[in-house]
Amino acid sequence: MANVLVVTAFGYEKLEKMINNLTEKFPDIEFEFYIINETFQKESSANIKYPHYISLEAFEMTSVKELLENFPYEWPNMDFAIQTDEYAIYVLAMISSKFGLKGISVEHAHCFRDKVRMKQRLGNDICKPKLYNIEDVRYGLISYPVIVKPRTFAASHGVYIVQNQDELYSKIENKEINYDRDSIDTLEDIEIEEFIDAEICHIDGLVFDGEIVFCNASKYIGSCFDYAKGKTLGSINLLSDEQQQALEFVKKIHRDLIIPNGAFHLECFYRDGEFVFLEIGMRPGGVGIVPSIEAATGINLADEHIYCQLGISPKINVDMSNKYFGYICFPKQPNGNSDKFVKSIKFPDGSHKSLYSSVIPKSGENAIIKNIMNYEDTLGNFIFVSNNRHQIEADIDAYLNGYIVVLS
Repeated sequence: MANVLVVTAFGYEKLEKMINNLTEKFPDIEFEFYIINETFQKESSANIKYPHYISLEAFEMTSVKELLENFPYEWPNMDFAIQTDEYAIYVLAMISSKFGLKGISVEHAHCFRDKVRMKQRLGNDICKPKLYNIEDVRYGLISYPVIVKPRTFAASHGVYIVQNQDELYSKIENKEINYDRDSIDTLEDIEIEEFIDAEICHIDGLVFDGEIVFCNASKYIGSCFDYAKGKTLGSINLLSDEQQQALEFVKKIHRDLIIPNGAFHLECFYRDGEFVFLEIGMRPGGVGIVPSIEAATGINLADEHIYCQLGISPKINVDMSNKYFGYICFPKQPNGNSDKFVKSIKFPDGSHKSLYSSVIPKSGENAIIKNIMNYEDTLGNFIFVSNNRHQIEADIDAYLNGYIVVLS
């Protein structure tokens, strides 16, 4: 019997799919799951089939502290403690630290959630954006533009490009800027960071028993920041020389932060032939990153993220030479004042040989996001795989310019 604590912000159906996948893939292991699930203020399924299940409306600190004070005394010692996503990391860390579980500690979790702490702990041989502190603000020692963002949020929520001093003062009003202490999940605790005008990349991989067992670097098409404003996002993987350079870059980061067993998602700039650190998460990447990598390599980083945390060694044997892949994603429109619905879809002309798979919206589907942007809320998601880089670049470009969702 393997007692497994699962901390997750997955919806119930996605959680159930993950657990079914585990039990089917490893039938010789008898799992007993103890689940703490964030429900995003939605009602949990009326048919919850797990006897050890706790739901929280949100993983905010008041609820988490209450959970820690009333943690089920009847739950046994856990053989494994796993997290599935960005917002589960701190919750698992707090539980692990209080009850002496095998999961990540709060101190270690800061390296992968607190954007200030992660930069502070990197060695001087790793390029990273300059952080401006409150004294820099007071004495006018800032070069504009700058980035203002929460230290512990994700998906570009609360991120601003600030062009001048007056605008900066308006953005930091009633906010906290104190890099001498840690930060945990609040929009009010911010950092002010050097703006870097360069290509943005993401590097995704797996760590098991201290070793980087898989690593792939891709260049973004667009940016997560612009995606949150309703613009297209995508990426295409880098050439082999750049892949090796990316691996050496990740090795330095792993040296300083010690990436735990599981997937990592690292974002960085590529400036003047050199990678510049932006931030890292101990989770799989979002949008089309996991499915595009799986389409090209057979490796599902979301699944392997769970397996690695359970001590199950990943079997990686992939020749990445002359293998190109990518994705593009058309977002639903954010914060609309009125509903708009999908009327029809126009596709680009011609044959697109590298198109591997597509997910398109249904006629009549609402095209507006009323709440926080979610990478799963799309008006079209396309995966491309090819041995010919020119082919994949041409096909991606065709969809960027020729795929149109007509709204009513």
